[in-house]
Amino acid sequence: MIGPSTDQYGEVISAIWSALLHCEVAEDTNFFQAGGNSITAIRAAARLGAETGIDLPLRAFFDHPTVVELTAHIRQAYAPAAEPGTLTDRSGHDSRQ
Repeated sequence: MIGPSTDQYGEVISAIWSALLHCEVAEDTNFFQAGGNSITAIRAAARLGAETGIDLPLRAFFDHPTVVELTAHIRQAYAPAAEPGTLTDRSGHDSRQ
């Protein structure tokens, strides 16, 4: 699956969080302070995976609880060498299905 470019991850994450948390989400919104919990994080990870092809571990939400932090994590861990419109994992394998 081809996901959004790295510049669009923040928009995708914000949209998913807004839908799940029923509130406006800014770059510095903390997922858990905005009402998220581990179940909501599982749902957010599943939606992110469906939209981008990224299999984000639940732990990432705890380690990177804001949109800007999670976006930076995704850029570093999943798409550092990706061509526009493609995604690779840390091993360099194309994560498109």
